Amino acid sequence: MELVTEADFTSGEEVLEFAKYLQLLLRYLGVSDADMEKGQMRVEANVSVGHEAKGSVKLGTKVEVKNINSFKAVVGAIDY
Repeated sequence: MELVTEADFTSGEEVLEFAKYLQLLLRYLGVSDADMEKGQMRVEANVSVGHEAKGSVKLGTKVEVKNINSFKAVVGAIDY
């Protein structure tokens, strides 16, 4: 299953909260164990790398971080 969201997240912590909720939901519904360590759930994050100019953030290059396999790595990759 692939799930695509709108660009609604502004930090790694927000993504972490969403990913944990999604994992819980998949387990509750019985459709997957969603065990990241076993490769049953992965995160691929599209991140806009921007810069700040005169107090406002200008969005820049978009990068995709693929096959993230732990919650700690999700937060680290996005916040970096």
